[in-house]
Amino acid sequence: VIETCLRKLGVDETPLRAETLAEGDSAAFRVSLPSRGCLLRVTPSTAPAQTQECARREIEFHAQLAAHIPLSVPRLLGSHADDSGTCAMWAAPESAKPARVWADQDYFDAVSDLANLHAAWWGRAERLAEYAFLRRPTPAALEEDIRAAFAAWRGLAAHEHNAAVLTGQMLGQLRGLLLNFAAIEKALRATPATLIHGDCSPDAIFRGAAGQLVWWGWGRVGIGRAAQDISALFQNAQTAGSAPPAQKALAQYQAQVKMVLGDDFSMVAFLRAMGVPELRARLLHGPFALTRANAQDVADAAHRIAQLARKLGV
Repeated sequence: VIETCLRKLGVDETPLRAETLAEGDSAAFRVSLPSRGCLLRVTPSTAPAQTQECARREIEFHAQLAAHIPLSVPRLLGSHADDSGTCAMWAAPESAKPARVWADQDYFDAVSDLANLHAAWWGRAERLAEYAFLRRPTPAALEEDIRAAFAAWRGLAAHEHNAAVLTGQMLGQLRGLLLNFAAIEKALRATPATLIHGDCSPDAIFRGAAGQLVWWGWGRVGIGRAAQDISALFQNAQTAGSAPPAQKALAQYQAQVKMVLGDDFSMVAFLRAMGVPELRARLLHGPFALTRANAQDVADAAHRIAQLARKLGV
């Protein structure tokens, strides 16, 4: 796959070493060539339509908008699209650091960068209208997604070891939340729209030669709410085995936004908004991820959903 992609991009070099950064429908690699290091993303035409759209969006972002944001991003070296799919290559940043070994300062640097990005279009997202490739705010979950999620929750409840947690009462609460997305997302809409990365993960954040963070993985870039990025960063870090210093990082984020804007914002509203993307993900995608989980993991997931719902008052 790597050598085929390189040939399509006009690179006549044999890789010395390759590291897989992401697998699945859209694979990502860090590749060492005799002349340089590079990042590759390969998305076949057999990938789901949404994944292919993300691959195209990432290329459009680097071509049109990357130079205008206050963050460092890897330089796009080339891209190619044909009937077999899409591939793209970027200059590899100096170094990468797995999320599990991130220090507090890494998080402070990351939220400061996100603050600069968000503040640049804070409440002024209409200035991004010319960039048609950006993701726009989506409506509440589609009815079929809700039905599929609830069916999956019921499937989990049918397992004897989950019966004590996923009781009839709990299933009723889950169904009520699934049918009440308009109320859930009200907290998110209460905060200003801006430009967001859309898929923040420590594993796609590198360090440049000067020590600056270099942000990759812009396939879901779009207009949204700042809390979505901070929530994703913390969730992805925790999933990878890290423990982000959330309280101190949020204080750093707030101070940086205030410095750039010259004005403050409500952290209470921001914290409420941060709970929305996590609650939505846990409700819609959680039951599928828990298919082979033990009873304690299911209980923890149900407890977290209830906790988020209470915080949002739904």
